[in-house]
Amino acid sequence: AADSGAERVFIGGGASIYDAFLERADRLELTLVDGPHDGDVFFPRWEHLVGEIYEETARTEKDGYRFVTYERIEG
Repeated sequence: AADSGAERVFIGGGASIYDAFLERADRLELTLVDGPHDGDVFFPRWEHLVGEIYEETARTEKDGYRFVTYERIEG
């Protein structure tokens, strides 16, 4: 966003795009779907970044899924 002058940039995948930008993002807006799912491409592993780079700032839970926001820890 800083290079383009935009205040916010939305990264909308595929897998290699998500992987390239995951640790550079200031904020992660994730929809987490419960249960096992078939597929050949998934969002990259991100859980190890919580506490190290990101902290949870919002959560809304529904039946079978949840919306979670993580923001970059300053410092």
